[in-house]
Amino acid sequence: ELLKTTYLKLGDWQPLRTLLPQLVKADMIDQVEAARLEEKTECGLMERIAGQQGSEGLVNHWRSLPRKSRQRNVLIACFAKQLITRKADSEAYGVLREAVKKQSDDRLVILFPELNLPDYHPAIVLLSDVLRYDENNPVTHSAIAQLYMRDNKWAEAQEHFEKALDIRTDIS
Repeated sequence: ELLKTTYLKLGDWQPLRTLLPQLVKADMIDQVEAARLEEKTECGLMERIAGQQGSEGLVNHWRSLPRKSRQRNVLIACFAKQLITRKADSEAYGVLREAVKKQSDDRLVILFPELNLPDYHPAIVLLSDVLRYDENNPVTHSAIAQLYMRDNKWAEAQEHFEKALDIRTDIS
């Protein structure tokens, strides 16, 4: 337990990743805590790799992960955030697009406005398709509105911001 805490405080992700199965086996943490720590560990590892090796090293690391891990929305969001930070927005868009097509998740949708793309129309179309299945999703309406703002389409942006506020009055 002390070693786990030390690894977390130091951001020493690889040894923590190795320690997790032992902690579960010894019943020191449950499966829920293990999953949470695994996500935190993987996100920290991605951040470190991106900082040291850039987006190319990050993509190589992502491809080396088990397929099951690459399908987890939390990890997809971490991966996309790191790509966006490293100015690899088109790669981040591709990853986000494929994930949102399979299953919409607010953690992924909120990343679309952070993308710096030459053309926002495909992202707007994608998120509009998401709205067909859940038209009362304020996060999706807000994301679409922000993309319309980037394209200087103020009337469309206003419409989606108003819908988002009608659904949820959380101003943020």
